[in-house]
Amino acid sequence: MRNDVLVVVANDADDEALFLKTVKSIVPFPVVFAHDGAEALDLLLGTGAYAGREFVSPLMVLLDLNVPRVCGLDVLRRLKSDRRTKEIPVVVWTALNNESVIDESYHLGANSFVTKDINRETNLDKLKMTLEYWMKINLLPPAGLRRAAFS
Repeated sequence: MRNDVLVVVANDADDEALFLKTVKSIVPFPVVFAHDGAEALDLLLGTGAYAGREFVSPLMVLLDLNVPRVCGLDVLRRLKSDRRTKEIPVVVWTALNNESVIDESYHLGANSFVTKDINRETNLDKLKMTLEYWMKINLLPPAGLRRAAFS
């Protein structure tokens, strides 16, 4: 996986269409979708169908907590406990909005927690603002430095 990639973990086809349209208007590089937690872990940790590929850290992961097979909190826990993926920024993007879930997400290492909105337009605005911050305003370490941290 190239480092100029955004990984989105979502399980809803409507979310995927919404993400793709919005993301393409903001980020100038590919978006890779994982449709459940197991696929996300395989993709990011190089296991399962992705075994044997060279590991390269994506710019960030946009993670829905409500995904099948492996829940989003478990995905977050695994990513932040693996030396290769612990430095990847993870933005939780979810409909879950309660104090204990927010607290646990940050405790596990989430870099940001954004709640989805019922209103589609508000959701689009939140997604745009989130992506613009992480992709245009926030400074991430260069890919070479991120890779060196995992050596």
